[in-house]
Parts: sequence; C-alpha cells; structure tokens
Amino acid sequence: TKKSKVYNSLNELEEDFKKAVEIYYKKSPKEAPEKNSDYKKIELKELQKHGYLTEFNFREKNKCDGYANTIRTSRTDFYVSTYINCGTTESSSVKLADKIKKDNPVLKSGSEEGGLYDLDTTKKSSGLGSTNNPLTSGYVFKGRNPNNYLKIDNKWFRILKIDGEGDIIALSTTAVLNIRTPWDDSYNKFTNKNTGYNDYKISLIKEKLDERYQTIKNDYPLLAFNMVSKDFCIGSRAVKDMGSDGVSECKETYNAYIAPIAAFDYLNASLSNDCIKGDSPSCADRNYLSNKSSWTSSAVRGTTDKVIKIGVDVLEEEVASKGANVLMEIALNKNTLYLDGNGSMEKPYLIK
Repeated sequence: TKKSKVYNSLNELEEDFKKAVEIYYKKSPKEAPEKNSDYKKIELKELQKHGYLTEFNFREKNKCDGYANTIRTSRTDFYVSTYINCGTTESSSVKLADKIKKDNPVLKSGSEEGGLYDLDTTKKSSGLGSTNNPLTSGYVFKGRNPNNYLKIDNKWFRILKIDGEGDIIALSTTAVLNIRTPWDDSYNKFTNKNTGYNDYKISLIKEKLDERYQTIKNDYPLLAFNMVSKDFCIGSRAVKDMGSDGVSECKETYNAYIAPIAAFDYLNASLSNDCIKGDSPSCADRNYLSNKSSWTSSAVRGTTDKVIKIGVDVLEEEVASKGANVLMEIALNKNTLYLDGNGSMEKPYLIK
C-alpha cells in the first residue's frame, strides 16, 4: 500500500490529477468520452477508489475533494480540466467569475472610472416595470477599455457582464467566429418585397448562429464545454425609447447558446450619465463597444422588417434584408475555471 502523499503546491496536485485521469481513460476506454468534443466528469475520489491516485493531504493537514472534466480532442488525446477544493481559498481551484470580481472591485454609480459596476444601480429605467430575466441584473463592464479581455481556444472575447445567475456573458470579437449576414431576407407580405421579417425565432440570423454553434462544438472543445444555454432577450424596442434596463427586450426570449448582442447591452457599456436613449451620441462616450458595428437581437417595435443595429456612435434602425456584421453573445457556465491572466489585452483571462 502506498503511503499518503503530501502536496505543498496546488499546481503539482492538479498535474498529478490530470495524469491520473488520462491513464484511467486510456486503460478503461469504454468509460472515456466516445467522440471528439464529447466530455465526461469523474470525481477525484473515484480515481482514488480505482487506485489511479493515492491518498494524499495538502500541506500535511488539508483533505481535498474535486472532479475532472475530460474532453476528447482526437482519437487518442484528451483535454482535462480539474477542480480541486482543499478547504481554503489558497488551496482550491479558482472560478473565473470569482477572479473577475476579485480583480475588479465593484465601482459605485457615478464613478468616472472604467471597470465593473452593479447593473441594478447603474442601468437606466425605462419606466416599464421590471423583469426577472437574469441577463438584466448582476455586474457589467463599462468604460473605454476595461480589463475584460478573454481568450478561449485562441479566440478573443470581451466579457460583457456576470449575470444574475453568476454566468459570464461574453461577446466574440474574433472575425473567424463572427458572421456577416442579412438579419432576414425572406419575402415580407406587408412590404411586398424581400425585406425580411424581424421575428428572431424564424429569422435567417438565428439559423446562421445555430450553425455557428455546431461549428464551435466540433472545432472549439474548450469553449463548447464551458458554454451554457440562456434565455436571450429578443423582444422589440424603439431606438428612441428611454432606458437600458432590458425590460422591453426581455419581454420575449429565446433559449440558445448564441445570440446577437442585445440593444440594452450596448447602452449599459457606456459610462455616460446622458446615455438614456439609444439614438443619443453620448452612448458612444467611454464605451468599448462603440466601434463594434453589429446587428442586435432587437426588432424595431411597430414594424415587421426593421431591426436595431449598432451604428456609428448610436443605435440605428435598419431593414432586415441588409447585410451587417453579427457580434455574438455567449454564456459561460458560472463554474468555468480560471487558468491565468488579469483581463488586460496583454494578459487576457484564460480558462481551463
């Protein structure tokens, strides 16, 4: 019987845990993820039970538990992500959401500094009541260039917010992941032209993003593994409407892994106190999204073929059949694990 091992380094413990997982699945192939991008979870205690990892303590006295998520990346290889909890913050794996909040102390409403803000205290009211959608609460990044850079599978994102459920909402800024397309180009019986319909659930843009998700599942296993579906807000509003609380947009939702950026997310990224309406040029003030032309998920209320688009400094109305870029929002599971980085462009957050 092997003696209990004592670990003084969390990194060393994680490396031994990973090796044990890889050996276990190679010796027990029927238990391993079957196809590329498939994943399985195994508890640390399960590996100890089968003799692939010895009993151990952390720094002599701490007992640990944990799990490993394993993704098959090829016929012979796996990617292993481990979570370990040895009883204290210093001796446990770190979740990305916790690291973001630690690096970016929540700033008070009215601050001129870019960073992380409590969305409940900084969003502008529409006067239309409230919504229970978690995408309208939580913590949001504001400012000209906050430290919200994220890199996954060598692809770049900006972190929009940590939502009310603790999931991380990020915006893809990598051209290879984003698309350019009409929002919809079907025949519209009300205009007697192929101007499209602005109903997201039957739109061309929804089809394109559903296809993009399949590409992510096949080609970007770490990203796909950490993604979670959300009830994205696809309701309508007018460009001139007051408020950035998402009440109008979130009256209608669509559950998916990917959606276009919502109009209220653009407004909430601005530090300007004068950003009250979507057509106000002040919304581009100290807003890291101001140079990101894109379709939004929001139809123009009272029309059948117009959609809100992020234009030059303001939100604009555009006919759905026009071509435009699509910046897609994704949601990362609240349990996504932090690997490295501080959110700056030089050292973006990395996950495992």
